[in-house]
Amino acid sequence: MWLGGLRLEAATGLNRRQKEALVDMRHGRTWSNGEYREHFGVTAEEARSELRDLVSRGLVTSTGQRRWVRYELAVKP
Repeated sequence: MWLGGLRLEAATGLNRRQKEALVDMRHGRTWSNGEYREHFGVTAEEARSELRDLVSRGLVTSTGQRRWVRYELAVKP
């Protein structure tokens, strides 16, 4: 599983779903809360929490508002 390009401290403590989502993002995928829920079988709150955690770690960026928010891999500076 690709995670080698991530800052190690930012990737520490990620769960399996978050890691898999990052790998998919590495291959160009973006996620919505609904897609994340459906793919991983989690609640809306779990999806929101896990995706926001990735944003707070600087690994992912979010664009849009409310139901149109999309999450994608953050571009390296």
